[in-house]
Amino acid sequence: MNDSIPSLEAFIEPSQVPFTFEAPGWFAVGAMLLLLVAGSISWAIYHHIRNRYRRLALKRLHTIEENMSATGKYAGALLDANMLLKDICISLYSGDRCAALRGEEWIRMLNTTVEKELFDTVDAQTIASVYNTDKGPGRDEATRFIRKAARWIEKHKHKINFTANPTTATDASGTGK
Repeated sequence: MNDSIPSLEAFIEPSQVPFTFEAPGWFAVGAMLLLLVAGSISWAIYHHIRNRYRRLALKRLHTIEENMSATGKYAGALLDANMLLKDICISLYSGDRCAALRGEEWIRMLNTTVEKELFDTVDAQTIASVYNTDKGPGRDEATRFIRKAARWIEKHKHKINFTANPTTATDASGTGK
């Protein structure tokens, strides 16, 4: 063999380092894991409390739909579902923005609070048909509106920027658009 390469037998191996959780790095890892778990639990509790009104509203909407099926009062169910949406809107986005909205403006308000539009002009006409004594809403119309209302309750945002009537809103100079 080649004598210029030192023999491997001459190297002395160090003794094995014993594994222990008493090293300071494990305390840091443990503390970070505890903070992560505490933060996750706090976040979950916060969102559970924050979305309590959604669960109650969905339960109320389910009751409205059951009563509608049992009694056949489609106009009343439609009004109750619409008023539930109004109540949520007023409590989240302030009464002065939502209380006076009717028809197309009301539908536009609902659609501005979700990423994908749920309601359309047919829904505004369906709500208006409640006040038509000749022909009120039918079962299919009321059911469709209630289902859209349920999706809105599940998906709407908590914070929005909305002007009640965008055509009359003023710009930064106060001169109007």
